[in-house]
Amino acid sequence: MDMKYVPESSDKRNQKLEKQFNELTTWIQAHLNEQIGWAELMSQSGLDHQTLQTLFFKYKSTTPMTWIRLQRQASQQQQSIYKPSFLA
Repeated sequence: MDMKYVPESSDKRNQKLEKQFNELTTWIQAHLNEQIGWAELMSQSGLDHQTLQTLFFKYKSTTPMTWIRLQRQASQQQQSIYKPSFLA
């Protein structure tokens, strides 16, 4: 039986990348209190540096590291809003 290589369709590949990206951003949200660098992002997502850069610009309009920093700031602000003043 002759097996021919059939490349993934562009739509299918984009859906797969979007799913990987969404899983990565969910993972980042759950690990904001940990150090997250390029090695962690690439290992966790299975994507290379350039693909991650491209996806973050496409879906978040920023770089991965800037998005992580902004998420940390938003998380800290949200925590301080809900902290009673006598605990501050």
